[in-house]
Amino acid sequence: MGDPREKRKAYEKPKRLWDSARIAEEKKLREEFGLKNGREVWRAKTMLRKARREARRLLAKKGAGAEKRAEQLLARVQNYFIAKPGATVDDILALESKDILERRLETIVWRKGFASTPKQSRQFITHGHIAIAGHKITIPSYLVKFSEEADVNWYGKPLEAKQPEPTEGKATEEKAVEAEKATEGKTEETKAAKKEKVVEAKAEAEKATEEKAVEAKAEAKPKAKAAEAEKATEGKTEKAKAAKKAAEEKATEGKTEETKAAEPEAAVKAEGE
Repeated sequence: MGDPREKRKAYEKPKRLWDSARIAEEKKLREEFGLKNGREVWRAKTMLRKARREARRLLAKKGAGAEKRAEQLLARVQNYFIAKPGATVDDILALESKDILERRLETIVWRKGFASTPKQSRQFITHGHIAIAGHKITIPSYLVKFSEEADVNWYGKPLEAKQPEPTEGKATEEKAVEAEKATEGKTEETKAAKKEKVVEAKAEAEKATEEKAVEAKAEAKPKAKAAEAEKATEGKTEKAKAAKKAAEEKATEGKTEETKAAEPEAAVKAEGE
């Protein structure tokens, strides 16, 4: 065996790695085509950049053998990217990154309906379920020629679920309907039970509040009676005090009058003596 071939990078890094507009654009492409990382977008852009660079050189008639190079470039582009037969060098300059990503095997399998999503298509390819003309292909980034697109198919048996027989299908449908009805009945029962529980809880809460109100009223009655009795006793004592004061005042007034009447009599007696 010979020495292993030195691998070369199939992509060129962008000059500004932290350009927000470019990052947003590449993110949309990754989500749309189910790409693994940003390097796959860079690979498509590098292929497009090389084709455009060669097309501009051919238009400027730079280098030797321009006619032969133009034929080779157009043949390569018509095999992969431009389907129309009468393509020119100007059509190469109108290509975009999406035109190259659309020719990936991952995208072709997804567009043909073998997978429901691009990521599922990638999984089928890497697991060895996709073939081109009977030959298994396990590279999602494989560029499919227009002549090979019709030969893309399953490798071996197609990954499709077995369809049951009509009788089995009817039985399964009936079982499913019965199960749905049973679940609906259970849900209705549970809803009714929940409603009953809620009503019972409300009734118990109302009863408890009523009992508390009755107890509070019963407790308030003796307190009111005691307050009335206290007020009555206070009124009686105040009346008694007022009566005592009036009696004392009358007694004092009678004494003062007697003393006043006795004073002139005593003065007369003293003068007679």
